Amino acid sequence: MNNTGRLQMSLVKKTSLEVDRAVIDLNTIGTISLTKAVLPHMIECRQGQIVVVSSEIGRASCRERV
Repeated sequence: MNNTGRLQMSLVKKTSLEVDRAVIDLNTIGTISLTKAVLPHMIECRQGQIVVVSSEIGRASCRERV
C-alpha cells in the first residue's frame, strides 16, 4: 500500500521551483518507484495488488496557493 503525499500550502509566486519539483517527485515519482520495486516480486509470485491511496485534496485545487 502506498499512502505518501505532500501538499505545499505556500503561494505559487513565493514557492521555489526546487520545492515544486520536490512535491512532484514525492507525489508522482514516489508512486512509480514503489511500483517498480515490488513488481518483479509480484510477477515472480504471479500474484499481488498495488493499492495507491490519495486524499481528497488531490482532487481539488488549493485557493491558498494563488
